Amino acid sequence: MILLSVAISVLPSASAFCGTYVGQAGSDLYNHASQVAVVRQGNHTTLSLAMDYEGPLDQFAIVIPVPVVLGPDDVQRIDATIFDTLDAYSGPRLVSYACEDFAEARQGCSFGCQETSINYASPRAASDDAAGVVVESAFTEGEYEIVVLSAEESSGLYDWLDANGYELPAGGEAILDEYIDAGSYFFAAKVTLESTDGTKGLSPLQFSYDSAVFSLPVRIGTISSDGDQDVIIYGLTNTAEGAIGISNYPEVEVETECMWDDEGEGFGAFYMDQFEAAQATESRPGWVTEYSWSSAGCDPCSGNPPDDTQLAALGFAGEGFDLHFTRLHLRYGPNDVDQDLTLYASGIATNEQVKYITYKSDLEDLYPICGEGMAEDPGTCDDGEAIDATKTGCGAPIVPLAGLAAAAAALIVRRRRS
Repeated sequence: MILLSVAISVLPSASAFCGTYVGQAGSDLYNHASQVAVVRQGNHTTLSLAMDYEGPLDQFAIVIPVPVVLGPDDVQRIDATIFDTLDAYSGPRLVSYACEDFAEARQGCSFGCQETSINYASPRAASDDAAGVVVESAFTEGEYEIVVLSAEESSGLYDWLDANGYELPAGGEAILDEYIDAGSYFFAAKVTLESTDGTKGLSPLQFSYDSAVFSLPVRIGTISSDGDQDVIIYGLTNTAEGAIGISNYPEVEVETECMWDDEGEGFGAFYMDQFEAAQATESRPGWVTEYSWSSAGCDPCSGNPPDDTQLAALGFAGEGFDLHFTRLHLRYGPNDVDQDLTLYASGIATNEQVKYITYKSDLEDLYPICGEGMAEDPGTCDDGEAIDATKTGCGAPIVPLAGLAAAAAALIVRRRRS
């Protein structure tokens, strides 16, 4: 897909914060991670799946359950850099405050402050000889050769996929039969390019459909999983629909808005510990809301929010001022999920984020110390005037770290060599 060049609308200036943005929990956190952008407006869903597959292109293939038969008008590729924007904008962040920042806040940000404006080819003939399998549609999109299949039973689906170059891992019959019994179709894609050097990155795939069911198929991915998987969901809804959540697995909370003293572990490792501690409070998998914000704003901003051009590319019908952006993080192992994720729009448009503050003894009366709570004999910035730690409002340069590495939130299988 060629992204059209259109004018970017500029939203009203957003209040930035007094202090310095230090960094973000980055790409070294997770070994197996998927990034999925989900736009939900009414009963219309648009899913965009990031790909960071490495290896010979003739061995890439993907299989995803879908609720309807998709055709060429329903599937397209998008620019992979959009996921860099989504990740940098919404990731857990680390900031640094000094006593002067709170003094500036008391002065209404009239000194030392700044405000920032946020710019917002026909496929080869497919065999349908396998029992009970029907090729409902077949087309190409860029480098992908795509078919949408229906099946009567998993054994026939296995046979068809095997005969057509998809090396599906053994042992997934029961899961596939559940999808078949539920009336799902199967979106299967592989690469048409002859190159096998693995140097060309694969474009993110996007598909859209109308369905009353709002869900994300994760169980099929456990067929090929040999360990924990992280899923990052970027949810885009209209402001009135509010943040999205997951109804059939528990929400857990990480400790946040506390001071962290780096003793050499690094912020990424620290946040992983926080996330794992939150997961341990519930039977896995639990999910964490890492970011929830309305009107494409942020405070502090770890990166620019997606602009109107990027929102349109993701399938969002509207502009940034009517957007609620949610980032959910889920981790699960092969035996942890017995249902796909059932998503819902909460109708609540609260602004929240996972944020940590670099430790300074002068701030002990303002913020708890991570893992310890408020200091017994706290240091202070107090100059005789009470400080409200919630009222910071000035800008500082941002230095976003590398974005989260991603793979498609689906079953990625090896292609059988012909």
